[in-house]
Amino acid sequence: ALLQREGAADANVCGLAYGRWAADGGGSRRLRGYGPGATKILHKLASCAVHGRNSGRLVFEDGSYGNGCLMRVAPLAIAYRNAPLDVLRRGVHEATIPTHDNAEALACTTVYTWLCVQLLNGAADADGAAAVRGSS
Repeated sequence: ALLQREGAADANVCGLAYGRWAADGGGSRRLRGYGPGATKILHKLASCAVHGRNSGRLVFEDGSYGNGCLMRVAPLAIAYRNAPLDVLRRGVHEATIPTHDNAEALACTTVYTWLCVQLLNGAADADGAAAVRGSS
Protein backbone atom coordinates (compact mmCIF):
# COMPACT_ATOMS: atom_id res chain seq x y z
CA ALA A 1 0.00 0.00 0.00
CA LEU A 2 2.85 2.36 0.82
CA LEU A 3 4.43 1.89 -2.61
CA GLN A 4 1.07 2.34 -4.32
CA ARG A 5 0.50 5.61 -2.45
CA GLU A 6 3.99 7.01 -2.98
CA GLY A 7 4.68 5.58 -6.44
CA ALA A 8 8.21 4.46 -5.48
CA ALA A 9 10.11 3.52 -2.37
CA ASP A 10 11.73 6.35 -0.42
CA ALA A 11 13.95 5.53 2.57
CA ASN A 12 12.51 8.26 4.80
CA VAL A 13 8.90 7.36 4.04
CA CYS A 14 9.62 3.63 4.42
CA GLY A 15 11.48 4.21 7.69
CA LEU A 16 8.58 6.17 9.14
CA ALA A 17 6.13 3.47 8.01
CA TYR A 18 8.26 0.73 9.60
CA GLY A 19 8.50 2.69 12.84
CA ARG A 20 4.77 3.37 12.94
CA TRP A 21 4.04 -0.30 12.27
CA ALA A 22 6.28 -1.30 15.18
CA ALA A 23 4.70 1.22 17.54
CA ASP A 24 1.09 0.71 16.44
CA GLY A 25 -1.03 -1.63 18.46
CA GLY A 26 1.22 -4.48 19.49
CA GLY A 27 3.96 -2.76 21.47
CA SER A 28 6.65 -5.21 22.55
CA ARG A 29 4.46 -8.14 21.47
CA ARG A 30 4.60 -6.94 17.87
CA LEU A 31 8.41 -6.93 17.98
CA ARG A 32 8.71 -10.40 19.47
CA GLY A 33 11.51 -12.20 17.65
CA TYR A 34 13.18 -8.99 16.50
CA GLY A 35 16.76 -8.49 17.61
CA PRO A 36 17.75 -5.62 19.92
CA GLY A 37 19.32 -3.68 17.04
CA ALA A 38 16.19 -3.74 14.89
CA THR A 39 14.03 -2.90 17.91
CA LYS A 40 16.18 0.13 18.73
CA ILE A 41 16.04 1.39 15.16
CA LEU A 42 12.28 0.87 14.88
CA HIS A 43 11.64 2.77 18.13
CA LYS A 44 13.79 5.67 16.93
CA LEU A 45 12.00 5.70 13.57
CA ALA A 46 8.59 5.64 15.32
CA SER A 47 9.51 8.64 17.47
CA CYS A 48 11.00 10.50 14.48
CA ALA A 49 14.32 10.67 16.34
CA VAL A 50 16.01 9.62 13.11
CA HIS A 51 15.10 9.50 9.42
CA GLY A 52 15.07 6.29 7.38
CA ARG A 53 17.95 7.42 5.23
CA ASN A 54 20.18 7.70 8.34
CA SER A 55 18.89 4.91 10.58
CA GLY A 56 20.35 1.76 9.03
CA ARG A 57 23.76 2.21 10.68
CA LEU A 58 22.66 3.33 14.13
CA VAL A 59 23.53 0.05 15.80
CA PHE A 60 26.26 -1.38 13.60
CA GLU A 61 28.90 0.75 11.90
CA ASP A 62 28.58 -1.24 8.68
CA GLY A 63 24.82 -1.76 8.98
CA SER A 64 22.91 -4.93 9.75
CA TYR A 65 23.44 -7.92 7.52
CA GLY A 66 20.62 -9.85 9.19
CA ASN A 67 17.84 -11.46 7.18
CA GLY A 68 15.00 -9.24 8.40
CA CYS A 69 15.19 -7.20 5.21
CA LEU A 70 14.15 -10.28 3.25
CA MET A 71 10.62 -9.92 4.66
CA ARG A 72 10.20 -7.08 2.17
CA VAL A 73 10.97 -9.17 -0.92
CA ALA A 74 7.44 -10.22 -1.94
CA PRO A 75 5.83 -6.74 -1.67
CA LEU A 76 8.79 -5.19 -3.50
CA ALA A 77 8.62 -7.82 -6.24
CA ILE A 78 4.92 -7.14 -6.74
CA ALA A 79 5.44 -3.38 -6.79
CA TYR A 80 8.40 -3.52 -9.18
CA ARG A 81 7.46 -6.56 -11.28
CA ASN A 82 7.37 -4.54 -14.52
CA ALA A 83 10.17 -2.12 -13.70
CA PRO A 84 13.59 -2.10 -15.33
CA LEU A 85 16.35 -3.64 -13.20
CA ASP A 86 17.89 -0.26 -12.26
CA VAL A 87 14.52 0.98 -10.97
CA LEU A 88 13.95 -2.25 -9.02
CA ARG A 89 17.47 -1.99 -7.57
CA ARG A 90 16.85 1.60 -6.44
CA GLY A 91 13.50 0.68 -4.89
CA VAL A 92 15.02 -2.24 -2.99
CA HIS A 93 17.81 0.04 -1.77
CA GLU A 94 15.38 2.68 -0.53
CA ALA A 95 13.16 0.10 1.21
CA THR A 96 16.10 -1.71 2.83
CA ILE A 97 18.44 0.98 4.16
CA PRO A 98 16.23 2.18 7.02
CA THR A 99 17.01 -1.05 8.91
CA HIS A 100 19.72 -2.87 6.93
CA ASP A 101 22.17 -0.39 5.39
CA ASN A 102 24.75 -3.07 4.62
CA ALA A 103 26.16 -4.01 1.21
CA GLU A 104 25.52 -7.75 1.70
CA ALA A 105 21.96 -7.21 2.91
CA LEU A 106 21.24 -4.88 -0.01
CA ALA A 107 22.72 -7.29 -2.56
CA CYS A 108 20.87 -10.28 -1.13
CA THR A 109 17.54 -8.44 -0.96
CA THR A 110 18.00 -7.21 -4.53
CA VAL A 111 18.75 -10.71 -5.85
CA TYR A 112 15.84 -12.29 -3.95
CA THR A 113 13.48 -9.57 -5.16
CA TRP A 114 14.65 -10.00 -8.76
CA LEU A 115 14.20 -13.79 -8.49
CA CYS A 116 10.68 -13.29 -7.13
CA VAL A 117 9.92 -10.93 -10.03
CA GLN A 118 11.11 -13.63 -12.44
CA LEU A 119 8.73 -16.12 -10.83
CA LEU A 120 5.85 -13.64 -10.89
CA ASN A 121 6.48 -12.97 -14.56
CA GLY A 122 6.56 -16.67 -15.44
CA ALA A 123 10.27 -16.94 -16.21
CA ALA A 124 10.89 -19.99 -13.99
CA ASP A 125 12.56 -22.81 -15.91
CA ALA A 126 10.99 -26.26 -15.97
CA ASP A 127 13.89 -27.92 -14.11
CA GLY A 128 13.65 -25.44 -11.23
CA ALA A 129 9.89 -25.88 -10.97
CA ALA A 130 10.28 -29.68 -11.03
CA ALA A 131 12.89 -29.53 -8.27
CA VAL A 132 10.58 -27.47 -6.06
CA ARG A 133 7.66 -29.86 -6.68
CA GLY A 134 9.89 -32.86 -5.97
CA SER A 135 11.04 -31.49 -2.60
CA SER A 136 7.57 -31.26 -1.09
